[in-house]
Amino acid sequence: MAEIVLCRVDTRLLHGQIVTRWKQQLNLTKCIIVDNELPKNDLLSQIYISAAPADMKVKIYDEAKAIRIWNKNQFAEGRVLLLLNNIEGCLTLAEGGVDIKAVQLGGLPGAPGRVMVAKSVQVNKEELEVLRKLRDRGIEVYAQMTPENERVGFDAIERKVTQS
Repeated sequence: MAEIVLCRVDTRLLHGQIVTRWKQQLNLTKCIIVDNELPKNDLLSQIYISAAPADMKVKIYDEAKAIRIWNKNQFAEGRVLLLLNNIEGCLTLAEGGVDIKAVQLGGLPGAPGRVMVAKSVQVNKEELEVLRKLRDRGIEVYAQMTPENERVGFDAIERKVTQS
């Protein structure tokens, strides 16, 4: 059985910060990208796969397939980075039985209605509701761009979003 070492939400998905900082920090051996559109785009999928270091396996699944594979063999083996580009997908996976212990918010850019909760991490009120549901399931929720950045917990995220 694989161990989900990090479940990260980052709109950029697999990029340099992840492969240089988080991979080394956490000794990650596999990246599972969960996105409902990416598996339909062979060219873009290959670009993400080739962006990973040679010693890191990359798999790309839509949400339904990720749940099926988890329930079948728990992603086989390895130290897994579960990578999504939206917060709602984390809740879908958790509700589907994927063993997510924590959700890290990474690069989530600004847009109307979004509030800065940590460096380069912005969340809106609808996303906060999804984060509450994750927290209520016993899943730790926090924002942190890189290992060097301060970890901002759910309570601070909630305070910032509700006070805006």
